[in-house]
Amino acid sequence: MCLLSLVSCSAGIGRTGTFIALDYMLEEGTERESLDVINCVSKLRQQRAHSIQTKVIINFIFEFAFQAETAVS
Repeated sequence: MCLLSLVSCSAGIGRTGTFIALDYMLEEGTERESLDVINCVSKLRQQRAHSIQTKVIINFIFEFAFQAETAVS
């Protein structure tokens, strides 16, 4: 089964970028043993400039990745 999600915000980089990063982290977590937040944010910014704009959001994604890894182990 394929599930699709559509999320948008005014510029398409704030909430949308955050959601895409979280979704990517979940997908990566099922395929690998560890999560690479910096690589995720870097790839996102290459495809969509200015995505994940603040340190608060980067910290949120790190916390999400930590919680996801903790839940799996």
